[in-house]
Amino acid sequence: MNIEQLRREIDAIDRELIFLLDKRFNITNNIGIAKKKENIKVLNTSREQIVLDKTKIADNHIAIYNVYLEILKISKEQQHEK
Repeated sequence: MNIEQLRREIDAIDRELIFLLDKRFNITNNIGIAKKKENIKVLNTSREQIVLDKTKIADNHIAIYNVYLEILKISKEQQHEK
C-alpha cells in the first residue's frame, strides 16, 4: 500500500471513530442525567478501572489507555454539567 491508500484507510477509521465517540458521549450525557436524578456521585473509580483494563487487549495498549484517560475525563466533565 502506498501513503495515499493508507491515508484513505485512516480517514475511514476516523469517520467511524467520530461516529462512535459521539454516540459514547451522548450515552455518558444520559448517564450524567440519571446520576443527578438518583443523587449518585459522578466519580466511580471502580467503573473507570474496568474501562481502562479493557485497553490491555490491544497491541498499542499504552496509547489507547492514554486516549481512554482523556475520554473518561471528558465524560466526567459532561456529567458534572448535568
